[in-house]
Amino acid sequence: MTILNKETLYYLGTPGGRSEPYKEIRNDTFVWQSYEDSEDLFYCYEFDNHGAFIAFPLDTLLKEEQLNQIRTGEASLVVSNSHEAFHYLVPTLYKLLAVQHNIPPENIILISESADIASHIKKVSSELNMGEFRSRWLRRFEHDVQIFRFYMDFDGPPFTEEGAPGIRLPEPVTLESKQYDKKFLCFNRRWRGNRTVLVSLLHSLDLLKYGHVSLGQSDDNRDWHSAANRGKYFMACNPEAIALLDSIHKELLTSFPDLYLDSDDLVTNRAILDASTNYLYNETYFSVVTETFFFKKERPDDYGRFLSEKTFKPVAMRHPFIIASTPNILDKFKEIGYKSFSPWINEDYDKEDNDATRMMMIVREIERLSNLSSTELEDFLVAMRDICEHNYQLLKNKKLHEFHTDL
Repeated sequence: MTILNKETLYYLGTPGGRSEPYKEIRNDTFVWQSYEDSEDLFYCYEFDNHGAFIAFPLDTLLKEEQLNQIRTGEASLVVSNSHEAFHYLVPTLYKLLAVQHNIPPENIILISESADIASHIKKVSSELNMGEFRSRWLRRFEHDVQIFRFYMDFDGPPFTEEGAPGIRLPEPVTLESKQYDKKFLCFNRRWRGNRTVLVSLLHSLDLLKYGHVSLGQSDDNRDWHSAANRGKYFMACNPEAIALLDSIHKELLTSFPDLYLDSDDLVTNRAILDASTNYLYNETYFSVVTETFFFKKERPDDYGRFLSEKTFKPVAMRHPFIIASTPNILDKFKEIGYKSFSPWINEDYDKEDNDATRMMMIVREIERLSNLSSTELEDFLVAMRDICEHNYQLLKNKKLHEFHTDL
């Protein structure tokens, strides 16, 4: 056993829905198995944000002799921010862990869902003139999509709880050669800037008629009265986009409806695959994935590449996609073995650093794909089948360690 605090392997949480900070043992095999199997020594904790180490200072979790093991390098401290890709917390972690407890930064390992956490640590360490934390890029969402798609009863139970035969939903059958009334699928829940701007621009170009698109009242309590003006702020440097947003501004504020697909509940987090949406993939030939981060103006301290479940759901459904996210995210997608969809999808947008320009490139590519001729569409479908099958099989066959990358 090389996790030395196995009996106090806490998840440290800060007040949210709960009134007080809390710590609880979760024994998360996915996060910790590789540390358990290592010959090195570790003290390990999960946490939701840096406030966890304000509520639970490290010297209340570990004894002085244990802290000394970390200080001397006999053991390492591993802190996991799995499920999140926050960059903003790195400077505070330096203060709360390294400085406050006199721990050399190189004896601390930070686990994050951000593919760019190592480069951000390097930047912070340079600014502080301190050593670098070690880091690991953890892809919890990729793993969870795999589990729900391939190792759980994804299409429904063969029997009900009472023992009667259950109703199985049909397997998704995507990229069929057929006429598509709808061209693309785009799920949205929280009103992040890229989602509201994208939906606004699609509407202004009369492209929503080609898509299955959701965007309605969510748990962030935003609406078009705030989103319309924020959209113009995010796209201010792009005259084409501003003209399009101006053309529909009044409509967004007065009469634009909430958009629902499979459910009018856009509050509940739907991070897992749900077979009830299979038909939406069957009825469309590509997805538009609106990832968590996009505009640097919106999240200046969290401008990293974050592949959440939103990216891996279409992989599990054999669906090609355009991804509305931070620049060069497809490089990371390919780095972990997947294929992207160029040249059949123009992916030049992914190399564009200017956020507003990248958004317009995405919108125009959605427009082009939505207007493929029947011959062009058939060529697209044929080309996509091999790529999507490769991605599907890769996701299906990945082993536990393949979702962890040391940086």
